[in-house]
Amino acid sequence: MSPRRRLLATVLGSVLVGATRAQPNRVYAALSLIGNELTAITLQGTTGSHTDTSERERLPMSNSTLDEAALKAAEGVVVGLGFAQPILMVPGDKAFFEGAAAMVSGDRFVPNAALRPAIEKIKATGSATHLILITPHRSSGGLRGLKLPNGPRSLEGLGFCLDAVWREVTGNAVVNSSGLLAPFASVRLHLVDLSTGQVLKGESFAASAVLPTPPGYRNPWVALSDEAKMAGLSGLLRSELERVIPKLLMAP
Repeated sequence: MSPRRRLLATVLGSVLVGATRAQPNRVYAALSLIGNELTAITLQGTTGSHTDTSERERLPMSNSTLDEAALKAAEGVVVGLGFAQPILMVPGDKAFFEGAAAMVSGDRFVPNAALRPAIEKIKATGSATHLILITPHRSSGGLRGLKLPNGPRSLEGLGFCLDAVWREVTGNAVVNSSGLLAPFASVRLHLVDLSTGQVLKGESFAASAVLPTPPGYRNPWVALSDEAKMAGLSGLLRSELERVIPKLLMAP
């Protein structure tokens, strides 16, 4: 795919194959609007405090790696359920991401000005009947399953949480002093009927994982290559989408 300068809508299939009885006539398109930037959250140690002391930095993405990973996951689920390969829509310019969260208002899908021509073309040609829309989601609860008393209280979109002075303690003994680097994904999915613009269903998830720090390092951000960081985040995103998308496509 070459998505940097344009919205690429590649028709990968038009005939429904082995469709489920519950949804016999659906042909899907998938649009991901989560990969334009990451959030780097750095925790600041505050002994005895449960206040969110994290610092947040927005990191623009220079390519569509994460959106493509999301779309490949969606494609795998759709095909695995017996449908034709979906149309994959990769946003190639920051204009396509503007107001991503506001594109769903109540039970209606309202694409922004940059996306509207591509959506109208799909509708006019009848190349897809339903849209899987993947957008950032603001969730509470922070990094679930990790005991971080001063950790982030909310997450949105994709990113990493770093605590370079984190220590894992068992009893009175420190068993791991290599810091903590946790990729996270907080994502909302909507299923849209393209003929009417109605949002039929929504699902969301907030997930995180811990990337192991190589021996001899005390700061996992420094220790791990950019490739290793992105592989960890992409893997988390794919696994969560593969888990949640089947629920989204299940007949109401």
